[in-house]
Amino acid sequence: ATSATLTATARFTLTPVEGGPTLVSGTANASASYDRTQQRFAAIRAARDAEIRVARALAEQIRSRVAAHFATQS
Repeated sequence: ATSATLTATARFTLTPVEGGPTLVSGTANASASYDRTQQRFAAIRAARDAEIRVARALAEQIRSRVAAHFATQS
């Protein structure tokens, strides 16, 4: 088996529905490693699991930044 690393970057911007200035914006980065095997299904499943882990990590980073913004507002 060989290993691979999946990396992703998400840019986000939070703006009010009514318009106005941007409340929060930024970039989130995440990566996940997985094993690539000669078995086709196992390799595909491992890659898909890595995609899911990366997506969850990106979502958590964005959620934390948005929550931090609102926690500091009075």
